[in-house]
Amino acid sequence: MKASYQKSQAEDVWSTMIRRIVYLFIATVLTQQARCDVDKDWMRQTLAEHFSAPRHHVTNPVYKNAAMTFIRDQFREMGLEAHVHTFSTLLPNVTGVNVVGLLKGRYFNTKDDSVAAIAAHYDTMRDTPDVAQIACASLSCGSRALVNQWLSNFFTAPITWKGVLVMDTIFNFDSNQETQTLPPGAEQMFPDVARDVDSDGKRGDFLLITGRDYDARLVTNFNDTWNRLGETQYEIEALVLPIPNPTPEGILFDATFADVVRSDHSSFWTEGYRAVFLTDTANFRGYMRQCYHYQCDNLTYVTDTNIGFIAKTARTLISVVDSMAPAVEAVRAVEGSKNKGGYVHEGCVAIPLALTLLLGGKLLKFE
Repeated sequence: MKASYQKSQAEDVWSTMIRRIVYLFIATVLTQQARCDVDKDWMRQTLAEHFSAPRHHVTNPVYKNAAMTFIRDQFREMGLEAHVHTFSTLLPNVTGVNVVGLLKGRYFNTKDDSVAAIAAHYDTMRDTPDVAQIACASLSCGSRALVNQWLSNFFTAPITWKGVLVMDTIFNFDSNQETQTLPPGAEQMFPDVARDVDSDGKRGDFLLITGRDYDARLVTNFNDTWNRLGETQYEIEALVLPIPNPTPEGILFDATFADVVRSDHSSFWTEGYRAVFLTDTANFRGYMRQCYHYQCDNLTYVTDTNIGFIAKTARTLISVVDSMAPAVEAVRAVEGSKNKGGYVHEGCVAIPLALTLLLGGKLLKFE
């Protein structure tokens, strides 16, 4: 759960509105199980080299564009068909950009196609690197543009959407006592989570997943997979909200749900997609209570423990997405990739893609 955005300055409002969302769509298909693991050194290096400075259209547009280019090129190098979707914003002379990567399965864009997604964003506020904020963080026009413009026009067949996993601030892990707070009223709204946090000494040692009744199966799938993967120092809490699907726009502005609808999953909820929200609770945990959207959210807090936290998230994402869109026979890599003419295997390909995704991306898998 996360507090509502501070909107005392118009520039922050506009910055929020034009956040560029990276969408990574993966259709991973296998004929055999590949043995790979999360490359933590690559993750640390990529954070330092490509995501360690502000990525904002006013204060650092060059670095922001470089981050987009890096993600696009990573998609291509790993065998995806990369698309760059541009869209208009409410700001003059500012164009939003979504990066889309496709790896097409045997049933791609047919009535038998199954699609699963993961989402994150690669931009930041004006003056902060937002190292911990490495996933979608706002009711951005980027996700709305992607849902209403790109997705609605790209697919021609009546495909099956299995679910979208949207991440927003997933890096911060703090096992010290009294480091986790909750929004006002959480004890009444979410008593089970509040009791768990309190009984554990108010430690910020968990990932929070939130969905609606319509998303309950996806919440359970992710929760069970997370626990099955071990590393029990990294815990998980789950919320299932009693709100309808499609979610009426009015609920997005209801103070009752303000702390659980303020990310890009809401763009999918209002259009009837099954979607869940993954977060470390942002400014309700540890150092982020002081550093959320400030310059002190930087590489100083990149520790082995935090890298392990997002590494477990990456492993869980891969397993969950594969269960939603099961692997079928391998397909040839797209023209122009370094795997041209070869075959790709999920174990080695999807995990690096998930790491790119954790640093700013969205994953969608096609059967």
